[in-house]
Amino acid sequence: MLAKDSSGYCQVNMPACKEYLAFLNSSELLSPQYVAHWQVFFDSASKRIAADHLTDEVPEDFDLDLVLVTQEPELILSEIDSLRFRVVSMNDTFALMIVHLPSDPTVNYEFEMYKRKYSWKIGYISKPDYN
Repeated sequence: MLAKDSSGYCQVNMPACKEYLAFLNSSELLSPQYVAHWQVFFDSASKRIAADHLTDEVPEDFDLDLVLVTQEPELILSEIDSLRFRVVSMNDTFALMIVHLPSDPTVNYEFEMYKRKYSWKIGYISKPDYN
């Protein structure tokens, strides 16, 4: 999702970001708000990175898997069947869930879920211990 411009400066590859968002959206598990959140992220990062004139280093936030907030997403994905979910609060249109991996206490997420018609969609994913 990053590229170099003609001067060798790092920039956000917005067409690649658009493809990424289309891929996320194709899962049909994500709310429009979730996809919009990432569009805002990419737009903001594009401006910030252009102003920073970076040439060699990876810009902040782009050294991690964006959704799982880790440099090793395969460690979580390889144990996806072991993830445990706990509903913290819920009503007819909103639910807050904690997701964790029993074998690794660092794998801890909060999922905001929104009911859309007849199904639940992910509205936001956060990692409480990530600063």
